[in-house]
Amino acid sequence: MKLVPGLTDDLLKEMQKPPVRSDDPSIIQEPHVYRMTEVCAQYGDGSMSAIDCTLDMERVTGSQGEARCKITLNGK
Repeated sequence: MKLVPGLTDDLLKEMQKPPVRSDDPSIIQEPHVYRMTEVCAQYGDGSMSAIDCTLDMERVTGSQGEARCKITLNGK
């Protein structure tokens, strides 16, 4: 905890809890979270390990010349 000032035992306990899937509107309404949830739900509820997982983002140009964001999740 010396490396992260302000990290209390209570916060550490919260960080160690397993993730919970939720349709909590207060979480889902953030635009990025909403869109990523929508994409994951659209393509199925498969589980990908976050161990040795990478996320790459790059700016690309769409077919009509518009700016787009390409997100690649690479996991097992």
